[in-house]
Amino acid sequence: MSLERARHWILDPRRKFVVGGYVTTTVCQGKMRKFEVVDAVDSEAARQEFTEQIGLITAAFYLTYRPPMMATGSFLGAAPEFGIRLGPEVTQALPVRRAPPIGNFVAVVHIRYVNADTFGGR
Repeated sequence: MSLERARHWILDPRRKFVVGGYVTTTVCQGKMRKFEVVDAVDSEAARQEFTEQIGLITAAFYLTYRPPMMATGSFLGAAPEFGIRLGPEVTQALPVRRAPPIGNFVAVVHIRYVNADTFGGR
């Protein structure tokens, strides 16, 4: 999914967050498809023909939006070996809160799944 279409979350910097899957429905009976690491050919990216995204998870970070008058200042060159497919669906509370608009872009993090042998792993 493109960052333009992705849902944003407001994170409390004092807490630790674990993203265990892809949210499909929010509210009290929210649904999430758990992430499963699989061979690249079996990944969700391959199924949707986003082959350049296989084995890649991206998170973008933005400042909290503030009105203007309050404002403050090819990986390894190898074919991917692993990807993510959507696993079983689980039901859990995934509340939606009205959020302010997204503020300025701060950073992006890309996590690429690779075999330990790629780095001469042990």
